[in-house]
Amino acid sequence: MNPLFNTSRRGISLLEVLISMGILAIGLGSVLALFPAGKSQAKKGAVEDRRGSLGAAALADAVNRGFLRKSTWSVPSAVAVVLDPLPGILSGTRATFPVNLTPITCSGTRAAFAGAFADEFFRGQDDLVYVAPADDASPPTPKFIGTPPAKRLSEGHFTWLATLVPAGVGSDYFRLSIVEFYKRPFDATPNESWRQFKPSLTTPVTWLPSTELSKAQYDDFFKSGMVVLASDESANHQWLRVLMAAPTDNPNGTTVDSVDLAFDQDPQFTPVTIFVYAGAVGVAEQIVRLEGDLPWIAP
Repeated sequence: MNPLFNTSRRGISLLEVLISMGILAIGLGSVLALFPAGKSQAKKGAVEDRRGSLGAAALADAVNRGFLRKSTWSVPSAVAVVLDPLPGILSGTRATFPVNLTPITCSGTRAAFAGAFADEFFRGQDDLVYVAPADDASPPTPKFIGTPPAKRLSEGHFTWLATLVPAGVGSDYFRLSIVEFYKRPFDATPNESWRQFKPSLTTPVTWLPSTELSKAQYDDFFKSGMVVLASDESANHQWLRVLMAAPTDNPNGTTVDSVDLAFDQDPQFTPVTIFVYAGAVGVAEQIVRLEGDLPWIAP
């Protein structure tokens, strides 16, 4: 045994400390990187949950309040119709829809689809506003509107519109679609809240915007989970969920010249134009039959 060498360890070396700190820094960096992604996914989950409940409630309201009665329509002879009063009420400019999809208003005591009630009726009320407490031990306090407080205040980010088109399974059956929006812009500027696209003659089909589309506008229109309105420019209109959207920029990289789209599409339906509405995040649909004008039903 050589007494000049002491083999016992009384601590760790500086090199080992530095290596441990490096490993810890890498691990903490990876954990911190998950927070923005987790926040984004939590927001998407909240939007998906609220838009689903809004669609189910709006389907029931549209039926119960008389939307299926042609006598309440402003154009009773229309075959396929859309009910979308909010843009006209809030900005004075209505959105544009495909040919043969007739915008209508409803009247009558059973249909609160126009006038002062439209903003209340076509806007979701479950994204409530809360006031943060002064201390962490107290719960958030909900805000109320009215004196005395009549109802809880909501953000109002969720809105909807309704379309009713022939379902293709018989003359008496129609597809009622409730399209749900999150932070839909109600801008009077043309093409800020909606865009029209036509297909090119290539395979696979590339969709060309009717007017120049900036990068910011593309990001506003083509979001995750969005739906678009496809039409064959007759009475056939379908809301389709976009599975994939791939833009092609112009040579300068400042605008989007075209978009390659993949839809959740019926193979027997071939659209010749699509309309994209900013903020459209989902659709709830139901096959219905129109109501008759029965003598014991009030208008």
